[in-house]
Amino acid sequence: MPSLDGTRVYLKVADIELAMARALASGGVCLYPVTRVVERVRVAKFRDCEGNRIALQEQS
Repeated sequence: MPSLDGTRVYLKVADIELAMARALASGGVCLYPVTRVVERVRVAKFRDCEGNRIALQEQS
């Protein structure tokens, strides 16, 4: 399992709800639910089935 101090991948997505649903349906575990961080930006984080932490970002 990768270290918590290791690299974190950020992916820009068009539909964060859909991307997160697909990640979780594929065995991912939610680490941070879809959350608005500023007016036009939402983020979420999950751990994939190999233990990698991946962050999603949607900008409208």
